Amino acid sequence: MTDDRSLERAARSWLEVGPTEAPDRVVEAALLQIQTTSQERDLRVPWRLPTMSTPTRLAAAAIIGVLLVGGAFLYLDQPSQHSVGGEPSPSAAPSVSPSASVAASPSASTVAVPPMTQPFTSTRHGYAIRYPSGWSATPATKRWTGGDGPDPSASNMDELSGPSARLVVESAPLGKQTADQWKAAYVARFGQDGIGVCDVLPLDWPAITIGGRPGFLDGNDCPGDGTVAPNDRFFEALAFVDGRVYLFWIQGTVDRAYFQSMLDTVTFDPAAANDKP
Repeated sequence: MTDDRSLERAARSWLEVGPTEAPDRVVEAALLQIQTTSQERDLRVPWRLPTMSTPTRLAAAAIIGVLLVGGAFLYLDQPSQHSVGGEPSPSAAPSVSPSASVAASPSASTVAVPPMTQPFTSTRHGYAIRYPSGWSATPATKRWTGGDGPDPSASNMDELSGPSARLVVESAPLGKQTADQWKAAYVARFGQDGIGVCDVLPLDWPAITIGGRPGFLDGNDCPGDGTVAPNDRFFEALAFVDGRVYLFWIQGTVDRAYFQSMLDTVTFDPAAANDKP
């Protein structure tokens, strides 16, 4: 049997080192002590330990320490558990799920968009478009010289009207002007200087497609005058196709997606335009 004093010194040395290190000599001494000590067959752990001598108690403490260290390492080895000290391990960090809310894009409509089922062909301005059922269509009877802006009361504009929205369209030849020259003259005619939410200069006009052709949005969600619907809004878009300028203006209970749904149905036919007075 190992000398009790040697066992006691070894056990005390291990306890002073701490639970992170278990000297081999302590483990061997503890195992030898267990082999030479009679054991009970009852596997239940009593609430109180029976009276033991100091060396035996130290040996038992060493064994318990070894078991605790081993259990701690097993506990840490579990990927879903936390590390010692209460700090979460990297694998236990909660994953961040994407937010369910997404900012609305210009194509996401906040206004119900009806099906565009009714066809309209403008023999005056050289284009075709589709509009919702229940709307009325009034074709233009005069040419547009390009000098004035949208005016539903003027007979040079095609007018498509519904219960809470109205679209007017007109077209004119560019003549000797380039598209950029026409745009500069158009905003100068109305005194636009780039100051204000809806007073935007051509360089800052957002791009938009009209019938698959590139265009410009020179009026983007601007406050209307309430003549079409309470608190109405308006949008205005321009396209330059084969030497002609086309202007589309919508006003009412609409948004950009509503406007775009109508512009997507446009087909251009500049050669069929009638510019006679």
